Amino acid sequence: MGRPQRHQIVDHFQVLQITIWVIGLMGLSVGRFMVERLFTIRITDYNKTTGSLVGEITWKTLNSIHLIRGTLNGSKLTFTEEEAIKPGGAHLNVVYTTRISSNAAKGTWVDRGDKSTGEVLISGP
Repeated sequence: MGRPQRHQIVDHFQVLQITIWVIGLMGLSVGRFMVERLFTIRITDYNKTTGSLVGEITWKTLNSIHLIRGTLNGSKLTFTEEEAIKPGGAHLNVVYTTRISSNAAKGTWVDRGDKSTGEVLISGP
């Protein structure tokens, strides 16, 4: 099996190491209906050697901004909403685990507080 292609997001982290914005979509099943929430992620610090990252996730419709911390290890991007910068309707202690491929990062999220789970899709601008 060949080496996986690097995603543009990874290139931004490893080559430019600048602040970037990505847009994501979180799906949450409520009864028989799927609720979608849009968010924006801004990476403010990335350590190429360790893969650790720090940033912010902004939930416009939930009026929330949270500090995120995570890691980028190969094509696996994992991060957690750790602290409220602007408290609102979004939850803290939500963990996102994604795999980066072609044009997006796709995976799952788990809310450690209320134990809800769902799918997440993160794509570049």
